[in-house]
Amino acid sequence: MSTPPELLPALQHERDISYWAVSVIFLLPYDFILRLSLEIQYIWKSPWTLFKALYLIQRFLPFVDCFFLLIIFRFAPGLSEKECYYGHRALMFTSTVGVALSNIVSSVRIWNFDSAFRHPRSDIQVFEMLVLPIQTHRSLTPLIVAILPIPNFRGCFIIDGDEVYTIWITWLIYDTSATVLMLIPAFWAYREGGLPNLLRVIYQDGALYFMLMLLLSTANIVIIKTLPSEFTLVLGPLQRVLHCILTSHLIIHIRQVASKNIVIESTPL
Repeated sequence: MSTPPELLPALQHERDISYWAVSVIFLLPYDFILRLSLEIQYIWKSPWTLFKALYLIQRFLPFVDCFFLLIIFRFAPGLSEKECYYGHRALMFTSTVGVALSNIVSSVRIWNFDSAFRHPRSDIQVFEMLVLPIQTHRSLTPLIVAILPIPNFRGCFIIDGDEVYTIWITWLIYDTSATVLMLIPAFWAYREGGLPNLLRVIYQDGALYFMLMLLLSTANIVIIKTLPSEFTLVLGPLQRVLHCILTSHLIIHIRQVASKNIVIESTPL
């Protein structure tokens, strides 16, 4: 059976997006190896606490959902439509849990050093934990995936994923709120005479982190609403990976500065 000509552009897009996803995923082991010595020094050698457990879960969970689930449902042959549907749901739910954990880890660490930031940030954290799982379930229910009847077809093909954008709207609300809550106290502190080294790192790294996530969430929404369905998850792996990597960098950099009372000159992110 030959490939229908009208499907060729979509299949080309799907192949390119799959290769792009793999290249993004390999940022995880690259970053882990690159910063392994710092991770051992500032994380692994620290006493075991609930915070450390949450950090390690959010650090290694992407290796499960990105390497295992994403690559399988991009490249595995012989999948059924049911396997594709529930596989994509599992992928999005584990990714959502991972993103929420990354946000919790960054929030808890910031709360420890900035009590003024604690109560409003805890409110939006509760909002994220309550709304995000519900919204993820609702947005994935109408997701339509298919197995195309063409020779040597691998993975799954998304036919309709328009409602997935609502997940990124929830993240957009969270990231916007967090960015504002980071910038306001930082602005007033600078006006009143500057910040200690540690708080400067927290505000600088935290603001950059949330602003980058805000931009990616916005880009995801625009792509989903304007481009063909095969582009639905094109930026999803990048945002998932960066949530993990940047949270890890933030925590390690804070611990570096707290232990040495210096600001590392190289970029923390």
